[in-house]
Amino acid sequence: PDRVRFLLDQQHRDGGWGGPNGYGILPTLSATGALLSVLHGTPAGNGFVTGRHELIDSANRGLDRLVGWLNIGTPMSLPDTVAVEILVPCLIREINEFLAAHPSPELLPEHRDPLRGHPDTDGRLLDTLRAAAAAGKACPTKLTHSFEAFGSAAGAVRSVEPRAGGIGCSPAATAVWVG
Repeated sequence: PDRVRFLLDQQHRDGGWGGPNGYGILPTLSATGALLSVLHGTPAGNGFVTGRHELIDSANRGLDRLVGWLNIGTPMSLPDTVAVEILVPCLIREINEFLAAHPSPELLPEHRDPLRGHPDTDGRLLDTLRAAAAAGKACPTKLTHSFEAFGSAAGAVRSVEPRAGGIGCSPAATAVWVG
């Protein structure tokens, strides 16, 4: 509940999370996906956090921001951050798969269509990396910081050696790697 409360409290008025000029796309994709997963697991009226209505409103505002960035007009430039070309298609795919598997009348109609991929990314790279990981192929150290995008396939990569208890300086990558 504290993590969800944090997400709700950190959402900007425009519906996004994170910084300006493209630096909000990863946090907004991640937070929106997290709220959607909480919504699916939260029955109406259970009093989780502050209520289902607040979760629905926040998820709708996050999706509205993403639709504006990805589906309408020219997408914003991607930030120069680590693994953005891997993580953006991964998170878009997760949200689209979630929305397809869990259609909800509580979401606004314009949020029921899939998010478009960002033109500066290619989901085939993600597929190639996941297939290599699933086959147990060695992974360049540089890619370990984005292991969360590999999903369950990350656990098959045995060439990775944790440093100071973590993988790639990333709690998310470490969590996926340890399963």
